[in-house]
Amino acid sequence: MSALITPSEALRRGFDIAPPVAGEAMAQLQVEATQRRYGVQLGEYGLLLPQSTICEIAEELPEGGLPNTPEWFVGVINQRGNIVPVFDISTMLEVDRSTRGSRAWTLIVGTRDEAVGLRLHALPEILYIDTGNPLTYNPITHSLLDRFVRATFNSNELLWLEWDMDGFFSAVGNSLNTD
Repeated sequence: MSALITPSEALRRGFDIAPPVAGEAMAQLQVEATQRRYGVQLGEYGLLLPQSTICEIAEELPEGGLPNTPEWFVGVINQRGNIVPVFDISTMLEVDRSTRGSRAWTLIVGTRDEAVGLRLHALPEILYIDTGNPLTYNPITHSLLDRFVRATFNSNELLWLEWDMDGFFSAVGNSLNTD
């Protein structure tokens, strides 16, 4: 049996650390580039929700649209004293209606004055996105969405768009103000 050494001796002693094997190093880089994200599927593609943003599913749905507003502006709900506009993102982006479920939820993204409600026909999904491997081009084109897509990823056999949600809804709000 080998002799025990004191803790202070152990701390002063050097350590032999083997260099990582190339495959292990690549696997570690792969893990670091993979992020857990949430996304909403819209037919043949999905939108990634903003990272590090508070989101919640609200059971309350607006009763009906407001007069003189587009079909995709569902209405507003009261979230703990804050008025939150709710948009039907599927209608707004002209997603094929046959892919929608019959049930709808309101996903509230953000808090207080910054909150936006999205009427969804499927709950958000948990995804693991390889952020180190974006597609070199975005095969999804849409006149409303194009300038707000930062990157496109392939995950779970679906294209997921990293979109600038704040910029998107600011532009939508500005277009409503000018119409």
